[in-house]
Amino acid sequence: MVVQQSEYSLQNLAGITPAGFFCLNWVLFTDIAAYVLLLIRIHNIKLNNKCSIVKLYTIRVGVILVEDLERKVRQSFENLERALSRLEEALKEDQPNSLMVDGTIQRFEFTIELYWKTLKRLLLSEGIDSKTPRETLKEAFQAGWLEDEKAWLQMLKDRNVTSHVYDEEMALRILTNIKQYFPEMKNTFVKLKGRYERK
Repeated sequence: MVVQQSEYSLQNLAGITPAGFFCLNWVLFTDIAAYVLLLIRIHNIKLNNKCSIVKLYTIRVGVILVEDLERKVRQSFENLERALSRLEEALKEDQPNSLMVDGTIQRFEFTIELYWKTLKRLLLSEGIDSKTPRETLKEAFQAGWLEDEKAWLQMLKDRNVTSHVYDEEMALRILTNIKQYFPEMKNTFVKLKGRYERK
C-alpha cells in the first residue's frame, strides 16, 4: 500500500464527525485512512473515544474497524489451534481403516481452510488484501511467515483434490502427505501466534 503525503493530522481528523468523514471524496478518504493507519502503527498511538473514527481504514469491499479485525484474528487463532489439535488427534490413530482415513482427510481440509483464512486476516492487518487461498499463501511466504512455499501450495492442491474427487488409493496417498505436512503446519502456527502476541 502506497501512502501519499497528507495535510491531515490526527488532531484534524479527530474533529471530523462520522457523517463528515464518510462524505469525504472517496480517493481522499482512502488516502487519509491509510495515512492514519500508518501513523497509528508507527507511533503506537493509543486512541481515545473522541477520535476512534480515525481507526477506520479501507479495503476494496469497504470499510472495517481495526478493532473488529483484531477480534477476528484472535478468533481465527483459537479456531485454528483447535483444528490442529483435532488433526493431530486423528493422526495418532494406529489403525488406518476407511473411517479413520476419511475423518483425517476431512479434518485436514477444515484445517487448511482455517489456515489460509487466518493468514488472510493477518495480511489484512498489515495492509495487504489477498483474495484467493493461493495468493494468500504466496503473500504469507513473501512476508516470511511460511518457510516452505512449495509444501504449502501442495497442501492446498491436496485439499482441492480431496474436495472434488475421491478414491481409496488417492486417499491413502494424501493421508501419507498429511503426516508429512503436519510438523510444518504446527511449527508455523506456533511461530505465527508468537509473532502476533508480541505485537
